[in-house]
Amino acid sequence: MSSTPAEKSTMGLVSLCHGYTEKDDTIRLANVFEKKDKNGDNRIEFSEFLSLLGESCVELGS
Repeated sequence: MSSTPAEKSTMGLVSLCHGYTEKDDTIRLANVFEKKDKNGDNRIEFSEFLSLLGESCVELGS
């Protein structure tokens, strides 16, 4: 199955995050994604993902 450039970039970001996380971090990340899933469909929409990235960047900059 082919992926769009946006999907490839997103998967690259996920892989990058996995390279820097420990098991506890992965659980924390799953909780963050669950909180960002505003409509409760167990999927992260692009707007929800962007919100997550923005908050992560602010958190890292602090």
